[in-house]
Amino acid sequence: MAKGISSGINKLAHQASGKASDKKHAEQLQRQWKELRNRLDTLLMSNNVLKGTELRQKCLALDSKSFEERQAHINEHWGPLYLQKVLPLLQQLDTLEKVIATQGKV
Repeated sequence: MAKGISSGINKLAHQASGKASDKKHAEQLQRQWKELRNRLDTLLMSNNVLKGTELRQKCLALDSKSFEERQAHINEHWGPLYLQKVLPLLQQLDTLEKVIATQGKV
């Protein structure tokens, strides 16, 4: 579901230096990001209001958003209860994306 950001992570991971440990670290960060993103999608998909294509599109829309935009999007489409449920995952995603971004600049 998160192909756009996932491919961006792949690019950042490949930009890291050629050392084996750096590559392993980048791959580990990428796996962690995918796991977090899948957990977020799983929680959001457990609602009874949104279904099918509409639900998928709203989940995919999260990929291109910042931390604050993701919070607003979830609050708007799923409500404050779901935002409260997924906030720890959003915070972890934000932190991980910052680590990945700084790793790509090295």
